[in-house]
Amino acid sequence: MKPFAACTVMMALAAPLLNAAFAQEPEETSLISICRTLRRNVVAVTAVKPAGNDPSPDAEEEIISRFSGVVIDADGHIATVADVLPADAEVRVRVLDGRVYAAKIVGRDLLSNIGVLQTKAEGLRPVLPPPTGEPPVGTKVIAVGNPFGLYHSVAEGIISGTGRTLAAGKERLIRGMLQTTAPINPGDAGGLLADRRGRFVGMVSSTFGRAPSHRRIRGMITEAIRTLNKDPEFRDLMDKLGRLFFSGLAGENTEELQNTLEKLSEKLEDRLPGPGRGSRERMKGAPFGAQGINFAVPADRVLSIARELIRRGRVVRGRLGAKVLSLFKADYHRMKYRIPEEVQGVLVLSVDPEGPASRAGIRPLDVIRSYQGEAVRTPDALMRKVFETGPGTTVKVTVWRRGEGALSLEVLIEEMKAE
Repeated sequence: MKPFAACTVMMALAAPLLNAAFAQEPEETSLISICRTLRRNVVAVTAVKPAGNDPSPDAEEEIISRFSGVVIDADGHIATVADVLPADAEVRVRVLDGRVYAAKIVGRDLLSNIGVLQTKAEGLRPVLPPPTGEPPVGTKVIAVGNPFGLYHSVAEGIISGTGRTLAAGKERLIRGMLQTTAPINPGDAGGLLADRRGRFVGMVSSTFGRAPSHRRIRGMITEAIRTLNKDPEFRDLMDKLGRLFFSGLAGENTEELQNTLEKLSEKLEDRLPGPGRGSRERMKGAPFGAQGINFAVPADRVLSIARELIRRGRVVRGRLGAKVLSLFKADYHRMKYRIPEEVQGVLVLSVDPEGPASRAGIRPLDVIRSYQGEAVRTPDALMRKVFETGPGTTVKVTVWRRGEGALSLEVLIEEMKAE
């Protein structure tokens, strides 16, 4: 075979292989398509403090916080986080194409950290309904948010844990949270967590250690600069940096400029709180919280709370007034308090002296076995039943008490008040 003909044949044989190498895999193509849709399910939210009575166009607004929101219906309702959403703030939402619209606050529920906004923005797309049941650990998920003002950013991870309990405010816990490895940063709170089919799995809530709000970051940096200005070495470094930039020497003294910037960076890092503060082993890129340990509110809870807020502007919950602990695999507590293995339920650790449980005769170290005739095995299950009970309702609770055995008590449920 002639050299030219052989070369032609080899190129013809190689062409399909080259095309395959540069073609997108079916899974990748599907992911790109899902992400394109999911970005329309999310908005960027900015809460601002009104400029007051000054009508001039130069009047400056104070940005209170920047975060994200998930579009939950065709009426323009948006679910988001409540703890960075002041009741008197003016709110604006930015959609995928960059347009900005006004939004109103429909309601906030600080106990669950869920709030609802409503806007007349165009181009919104409601998120797909969640799958049935809790997503199993290992489920691949996609997070969409607005980290540090980088609008509609997409990240990927997995569900790394379920049923997590987080502290939220003074003596208040949020149970049943999802844990994910999807990267979460300031500005992502209120964003979307979806599965690889594009279904709503959860609403991004926080990182481990709590990523601070825009307002808190600004305050920390301002305080750090104020403190550093009292440091002669820091002032000398700033003067040197100014000299290099404004004298036109920066391009000629690259090494000196780099060294100055590194020293300034070290000064700032030592003043800002975070893991490994003041240590050479500090994890770069994680000054405000742990890496890869992030949390989301399950989608079904988000939608349930949001419907209540839309319907009545607040969420009404029942309150029992008792702190409880699961006895599942709690061998230590069983031995310590001599609770028989056949006694299943939740152990009462303490009761509010003025609460419904105390008034009904429930005592610390009682084991709550059933609520309205339904067996109780976990604190989450009990709290869910109590929350769903209308205030003013009398319920039957069965408890086991050491030395007395099974007891049937009636509890008058009262309304839980938000802090």
